[in-house]
Amino acid sequence: MLRRLLRSAGEPKSVTNIADRSSEDSAPTATFASDADSQAWTPPSWEEIVSTHSGRVYRLAYRLTGNQHDAEDLTQEVFVRVFRSLSTYTPGT
Repeated sequence: MLRRLLRSAGEPKSVTNIADRSSEDSAPTATFASDADSQAWTPPSWEEIVSTHSGRVYRLAYRLTGNQHDAEDLTQEVFVRVFRSLSTYTPGT
């Protein structure tokens, strides 16, 4: 079981490269204004959302399916659904 979780040979390079980046290299996904009077929220860019979450989404999909190609398809489907629902997202919910 442990070997199965640690095995990463089947992961595509695009997901692996994104998932292997250290948190120091990635920018914060959302920022708040430093001024106490202003509560301006800057939403993350699409690239930040994908780079932050794609590795975890892929690993979960791979654990559920056990198949690289199905995991890639599921990962893509997740991000397509997220993208389509961004217009209805309300921060803080």
